[in-house]
Amino acid sequence: MDKLKQTFPNFEEELLQEIEQVGIHKSFPKGELILNQNQYIRSIPLILKGHIKITRHGENSSEIILYHLSPGETCATTLQCCERHSKSKITAISESEVDLILIPVEYFEKWTKKYPTWQFFILMNYKEKFNNMMQIIDKISFGNLNERIEEYLTEKMHTIKSNTIEITHQQIAYDLNSSREVISKYLKKLENKKKLELKRGKIILNQHYF
Repeated sequence: MDKLKQTFPNFEEELLQEIEQVGIHKSFPKGELILNQNQYIRSIPLILKGHIKITRHGENSSEIILYHLSPGETCATTLQCCERHSKSKITAISESEVDLILIPVEYFEKWTKKYPTWQFFILMNYKEKFNNMMQIIDKISFGNLNERIEEYLTEKMHTIKSNTIEITHQQIAYDLNSSREVISKYLKKLENKKKLELKRGKIILNQHYF
């Protein structure tokens, strides 16, 4: 209960008690597939610890990042699927060790009517994640790849709250719909400019630039 109160401090005491009673605690290691596209959704996730990458896959195996989830958040796309009783339109993968609570879908509407803080929480998550997706669309449509790489690294640093990012060049290429060679070439340019340092399986950002 203490971790739940700490992560969701605005929830009513009665709501927190209900979450403890009906919620299912789950933990995932880094790199675990939490939710697959086209999978039926039976519960709503409340993130207690760690970070989750939400992506969508196209028919040609291409992938686009929609947004990230951090402690104190839930997945807006999952909420939409719960409302419509439809299959998942996204894939969720843990980017670090993750702890979360799964709330059965039948409580979604019940708590929306019963608890003002739950309703506000849901609306804010919809709004924030919609804005995130609009920013991504703008970057893909109007931004150049070099800017997207730097913005991608900056967002990662702020998400994990560390300037050391454990990631491969290939993974960045997947996330940005590019090739590993192009990503590696530009990262090397940034290293030569002393903006970052490349290590095996990780990138250390110079916080003066990011």
